Amino acid sequence: MFLFSNKTVTPARAIAKSNVYLLKPGSSAQEHFEKLVNLLEQYYHPSNGGRWTYALERFLLYLVVSFQKRLQHEQLKNEHLSETVAAATSIDRGQ
Repeated sequence: MFLFSNKTVTPARAIAKSNVYLLKPGSSAQEHFEKLVNLLEQYYHPSNGGRWTYALERFLLYLVVSFQKRLQHEQLKNEHLSETVAAATSIDRGQ
């Protein structure tokens, strides 16, 4: 899966996806992501509308979608890993 695999990807989608996949336990990306969220929070207030509203709306949508896809991917990967470990453990116990 490549970040820019499709030429029709919007900047908001690419930035959201890259932010989501940079987040890893113990990385500084979490701290920077929190700063980004705090910075953007004021622009999501209902009284603060303007030409930037649509772009920020799309960014938030893509951020949520990217988080959901990453979570599903990691859960699926963990299920396969659990099945492999269970199979290997049952083989060891059977001998």
